[in-house]
Amino acid sequence: MKLVRLDVKSFRSFVEGIETPLVSGMNAFVGPNNCGKSNLIRALKMALDENWEFDADRDVPGQRLFAYPRTTLTFKVAGKTGPEKTLLRYLKEYEESVLGDGKSTYSDMGELRLVVTYRGNRNTGLARQEYFAARGAGDRRGDAELNEKALRQFRKLVRFVSVESGQSIETLLVGQFQQILHSVLREELGQAYGESEQARASYKDYLQNGLLAPMREKILALSKRLFPEMNDVSLVPSVNSLEESLSDIRIRLFDSVETDLAAKGTGVAGGVLIALLRYLSDATKQSIVFALEEPEAFLHPAAQQALRDDLEGLAEREDVTLLVTTHSPYIISRSGSAQVVGLNKSLDDGISRLTGSALGNDNHAAVLSGLFVDAVLPEMLDRYHSVPTAAEILLVVEGETDKQFIELAARALDREVDINGVEIVACTGAHSAVAQAVLLKAEARQELIALFDSDQEGRAARDLMRHRFKFDKKKVLEYSKYANNLQDAESEWLFPAAMMQRFVDELGEDLVLKSKTKLGGEYRYDFTPHGKEQFPVWLAANAKAEDFGRWSALLDDLKNYLEQARSASATSSTES
Repeated sequence: MKLVRLDVKSFRSFVEGIETPLVSGMNAFVGPNNCGKSNLIRALKMALDENWEFDADRDVPGQRLFAYPRTTLTFKVAGKTGPEKTLLRYLKEYEESVLGDGKSTYSDMGELRLVVTYRGNRNTGLARQEYFAARGAGDRRGDAELNEKALRQFRKLVRFVSVESGQSIETLLVGQFQQILHSVLREELGQAYGESEQARASYKDYLQNGLLAPMREKILALSKRLFPEMNDVSLVPSVNSLEESLSDIRIRLFDSVETDLAAKGTGVAGGVLIALLRYLSDATKQSIVFALEEPEAFLHPAAQQALRDDLEGLAEREDVTLLVTTHSPYIISRSGSAQVVGLNKSLDDGISRLTGSALGNDNHAAVLSGLFVDAVLPEMLDRYHSVPTAAEILLVVEGETDKQFIELAARALDREVDINGVEIVACTGAHSAVAQAVLLKAEARQELIALFDSDQEGRAARDLMRHRFKFDKKKVLEYSKYANNLQDAESEWLFPAAMMQRFVDELGEDLVLKSKTKLGGEYRYDFTPHGKEQFPVWLAANAKAEDFGRWSALLDDLKNYLEQARSASATSSTES
């Protein structure tokens, strides 16, 4: 069973309501401070924690004082286990009490929708209401006893673990989390758990009838002299139950010295906490919904990325749902099964709203923009995090068309194998490429090469990299090198003029041609934005291998750089 959708309405800053599909991997919610991320987690907690302490002054939106907070959770129920099949049967019985026999139900689709709301009068108090929605019935309710029976079965199958930002393990190991931990230990280590109970009982018995026996006998003898009617005395040592002992676990870490976890920094404690959650995820047989607030708090970027890998592991099980709030782009998963969701709060009305979402392997720049003042930085970080770990060389280029041309040339010339290992990072202009290269040089382990147009902007970017940022001159390339050293050379100049003219003729001069100038004995074409967009598409369908002849020299250089990087890597491995 897995949570697949979260709908929240009229709860705190979510006045208008939001509907959020959830994916099988990490669901990361991002946004600036006070945008509603924590409120979203509280809305989930309100629904899954039957002991939620509702406060109308806090939980009802100030903009709508007479609104009823409402959270709707949609779960997919596979029905693979006996308890899940029982739940689906109970749900069908309940839905039919609303719809009538023979009608199509959510349970028929392997789905349930749990609605939790608070209704009543603010003066006399709002009462909690929990019920399952019936398909096509709106807010109509069914038989209360059938609803309660389904709720009891539902709670047996689903566990909810909520970790607030900076929360310590000591405070976590109580309450509902305590119940989950004990349940997991009984499931996973039933024999050891039973033996521990027996050992505790034996220990308590030894204290009573062994260590404390002489004292008991002395007290009894003296007491009987004073009170003849007294016939026995019992000394009962205070020995915590196994549950209490497990809730009072102390964790000690060993590096250069032995240190209690409480004395370590918050970042270390957070990492250990995630390890504990990972154990729960791997060990329990129940469905779990994890809601973690800012798990990256107080960790440096490299540790945040390692933590991201652990969080991805946390969501590997098909019946585990993971929601994470974060301010850090480093914690966001790049897996295709993950997603990032942006939140923001309006300055005008104080209402939290969704700003967008993207899958883990899609572009995140637009969704992450709320974390930064400058829109360029999320784009650079997005490109950085998109770099495959298997890449051996990073080639930074000014735009997407540069990347497309190189890939088309390698394919047409049957040289893809020669540049296998080169990851081409496309930017949004020359200065964007400089900024991206500087970031990659600082963070990435791979060798870095940059390729610029030879126009004024490209030359300025080239000089900036070579002189200010001290990049190796040999690894800052420009297109003039491959176009007979012509000034202002651009990527399109590496294609034959006759082929360029054919493209113009076929798509229409008015649509694609900006200018046409004769330089170096050959016509040079400058395309309109529409022409630049369509040219790579046209090339893929119409160009022949000979049309990419001038790209061979660039492919030769990339192949050589790749071989040098591999040689250096092999030497380094041998020395270590």
